[in-house]
Amino acid sequence: MRHTLEQTPAWLSKCVLFAYLFVYGETLAIIGHVVSARRHHDALVVQAVHHLSMIYLLEVALAAVYGMCTMTGNWTRSELILHHAPYVLAVMMVIHVPGEYDKDRITHWSAAMVASLLTAANEALLIVEALGAPPWVGRARRVYGFSVILSLFSAEISCYISALSRAYVVWAHPSFRLSQSYVLGVAGDHVVTGAIYYHSKLLMMYIRRWCRTKTL
Repeated sequence: MRHTLEQTPAWLSKCVLFAYLFVYGETLAIIGHVVSARRHHDALVVQAVHHLSMIYLLEVALAAVYGMCTMTGNWTRSELILHHAPYVLAVMMVIHVPGEYDKDRITHWSAAMVASLLTAANEALLIVEALGAPPWVGRARRVYGFSVILSLFSAEISCYISALSRAYVVWAHPSFRLSQSYVLGVAGDHVVTGAIYYHSKLLMMYIRRWCRTKTL
């Protein structure tokens, strides 16, 4: 039997909604900087990722401690934790776990991190739906969500393959010596395989829904 989470009070849902919108605004600013200046802004990406992670941890705490959720969708406690917690683990490992073979680690993973930040709008729309938005908002959210998850899935695979290539180049060098930093770096890169699997399942869910209803 599914035990779904209760809806948070409207004022709390709105606070979390504004937090997600703030992160989405940060993301658009980052994309604007990259397009106009044609260079990465790692510090801005890391800052926005930390902000999104803090919101996710708040959502996890609300679910785990109070059995509450800000979003629509009849979430269970385990589903919401699985939706949020692995992301925080993955990005924190990329940002904070050293990798001696990859000195520009954040830059190399920035495409996937920026794509993940775009999901803030999807989470915001889930809250808007929970607050009583009309049905067309849900349809618009699903179209946006599918597009963003597809982009994120592609970016994760691309960044992961590039990370494996860099690790292999170092490993194949005649002077290579196995070190703790190398092992931690490779382990941090492999964490993303869980995200790739999870997002592939989400994409299949969207596709099955479309096959069944002819709409996202």
